Amino acid sequence: MIIFVFGLPCSGKSTFIKENFPDFKHIAIDHFQKDLPYGCTQEERQEQMLAEYEECKQALIEAIKENDNVVLEHTLLKAMRRVPYIEAVRSATDQGISAYVFNPSIETLMRMRKKDDIEAYREQINNEKSVLEIPKDKDGFAEVHIITEAELPDLSEYVYKANDKRNNLRKDHAKTVYIPADITTLENNFYGWSKVERFIVDKDNTCFTDEDGVLFNKDKTELFKYPEGRMSGTYNVPEGAIKIKSNAFSDYSDIFTRYSTVLNEGNNKFSITLPSSLTSIEGNAWGSCSRRLVAIHVHENNPGFCSRDGVLFDKKVKTLLCCPAGIVKSDYVVPDTVKIINREGFSGCVNLKTVKLPIGLTQIGVHAFEECLNLLEITIPGTVEEISFQSFSYCSKLTNVSLEEGTRQIDSGAFAMCNFMKNIFIPHSVTSIDSSSLNILPSLTIHCYENSVAHKFAVEKNAKFSFVGDEVPRFHLSDNNGDAIPGQLW
Repeated sequence: MIIFVFGLPCSGKSTFIKENFPDFKHIAIDHFQKDLPYGCTQEERQEQMLAEYEECKQALIEAIKENDNVVLEHTLLKAMRRVPYIEAVRSATDQGISAYVFNPSIETLMRMRKKDDIEAYREQINNEKSVLEIPKDKDGFAEVHIITEAELPDLSEYVYKANDKRNNLRKDHAKTVYIPADITTLENNFYGWSKVERFIVDKDNTCFTDEDGVLFNKDKTELFKYPEGRMSGTYNVPEGAIKIKSNAFSDYSDIFTRYSTVLNEGNNKFSITLPSSLTSIEGNAWGSCSRRLVAIHVHENNPGFCSRDGVLFDKKVKTLLCCPAGIVKSDYVVPDTVKIINREGFSGCVNLKTVKLPIGLTQIGVHAFEECLNLLEITIPGTVEEISFQSFSYCSKLTNVSLEEGTRQIDSGAFAMCNFMKNIFIPHSVTSIDSSSLNILPSLTIHCYENSVAHKFAVEKNAKFSFVGDEVPRFHLSDNNGDAIPGQLW
């Protein structure tokens, strides 16, 4: 059997194929498309497109020779584009071709492409629909099926299967996930299943159970996953839970706005309260945590954790574990008792503009301040010997950085993609600077001592540098442009 599935882009063709023809040899134009170099001409685009079409056509012929059942996935909006593929099939087999043409409504396409709240996108989809030519009198096909939203598979409910290749198809659609009795392991703990609002576990499952749609192990001592599609209001982790698993409160649904500097507004905010019974939180439990999370509270009788102003610490307030990404403060002072800022401790906190670190802080974890998009300046005390991997990466407004005497090492990507940085002071004590630790920009000046490692680094990177004297420079943001006044504290 030869199947052609074509029509509007991002209309569910791949899902349809994997749901209805999972055992067919699948040839898709996407597998042959290549990125074009920036600035290429329209003629070059056309030439590459024709080359991709030819490569796809040859792959189709080879697949038909080697397989009884083959499905082609393509756009082929115009009838003339389909003719070479129909002729290719006829050169390899006498079988007829069944066509499935995807032509959902504009509303359905906007929803499927996650553009349902962008009215201007309607015109683009309308233009695409105007180009699509529906086959007339079968146009060389044995049969033609027009697929509208009525024929699209219902993806909102899904029975989970271990190692099922269709699991990935469900991430953007499933709202209810049923976990059968035979499931004993989970694939990446459902990270990225952004629409899920509840989990339902078979009562005969010996490993997992659910409570109010939240996924736990069987005796409810371990919280595996809070539904990503339901992060609003408040949630009290039930008493008896002793562990929160990795990615339990991750929120992939925020991925499309993670580089936006818009602050958390409206009623779509989320807070969590941890019970007195909780003793363990796995690494990355808050991974890619949504900006909707504004506070983490802890029961006062919990022996291992505490909360201050919605920020999570260990009980002795020596380790800052997680500052919620949706925290509303623009200025934050880390308590003087804190010695360690955990991995991703402040990651994604877009509201923060300044953070004061205490003298005595010894460790800043990897990705600790990553994507703090409004962070303007930072002074790192000399008690922090190592600036960890990507600890301040993608802080796109970070302008001024000062490392105090005592810091020894700046790791790979520590200040990567901080593209507005203007000043960084690197003291004599720094003896190791990774070559990719920061972006060398025309606006950046490295303030350092003559013949220091930082001086040599600046020369090797052809970066601007300025020697300092006996007085350690500080930089004060004097205006909205981030221009700094050396010699003043900020």
